[in-house]
Amino acid sequence: MATVPRRGRFQIHLSTAIVLMFVAGGLMWANLVEGRVDGRAAYGWPFCAVRPWYGAAWTDKNGFKFNVPTSYTYDERLLAFDLSIAFLILVGVYAFCEWLIRRRAARKGD
Repeated sequence: MATVPRRGRFQIHLSTAIVLMFVAGGLMWANLVEGRVDGRAAYGWPFCAVRPWYGAAWTDKNGFKFNVPTSYTYDERLLAFDLSIAFLILVGVYAFCEWLIRRRAARKGD
């Protein structure tokens, strides 16, 4: 069986990069979907780390009232947990995809 030479720099397979893009998109979607905590809007997954703060409401010419968030408050600790979990998910998906590719190459004898 031929041995595969070690790569000199960090490289990933194209299929792994595509899977990581989809997983990153899913994580972004999960973090940007509005959730409810104690009846208030909140953002973040798995922990709701960011909450909008509504400073003032305004009414348009038709009488519709709008609440527009003027700023956002966030909890640094929960934000760090969210980022850590997202990073661990991406690393796990990377390791799994590369393991599948290496296992297939070893079976084929490449």
